[in-house]
Amino acid sequence: MDGKKEELLAALQNKASQSSATLVATPEGFRIVPVRDGQPLQPQQIGSLSGEDAAIWKKTYHDLQHELNEVVHDVRKLELEALVELEELERRVASSVVDVAMEDLKSQFGDYTKVLEYLEQVHSDILDNVDLFRSDEEADIEGGMVANFRVARNFAAIALMFSSTTNRRSKLR
Repeated sequence: MDGKKEELLAALQNKASQSSATLVATPEGFRIVPVRDGQPLQPQQIGSLSGEDAAIWKKTYHDLQHELNEVVHDVRKLELEALVELEELERRVASSVVDVAMEDLKSQFGDYTKVLEYLEQVHSDILDNVDLFRSDEEADIEGGMVANFRVARNFAAIALMFSSTTNRRSKLR
């Protein structure tokens, strides 16, 4: 994604250079400014452009700003696509780990329909909330506490279900 982003910005910078302008990175994003003698003009210098130069700059600025808006839109789209791909990858990786643990539990309690249904809900809950299961380095403290609570809640419920007598287990079928 970074390569494509750089490619889009480089193409716009090239076009700006051909129009005696440049892209300037600011904390707010990119700005387009005119260039004179290879140096970007300061705001006061832009304000003091002669009538004809000011009109040319206004048209150039408008055209380049339109293209910059398109580039920013394309970059945001690329970032969103990359984020979706990352989330899908995280879900597949988490699923491969969770599936192993769940298959073991399912094999132990395969005769109990309600337990199997519950395990499916736990499985989905874990995958839907994979961000909550990150380590402390990956997640903030609050997120880690929520994850620990969820894990404890889900597995405590499973443990309670199976700690009952055989008569109570028959109700789970």
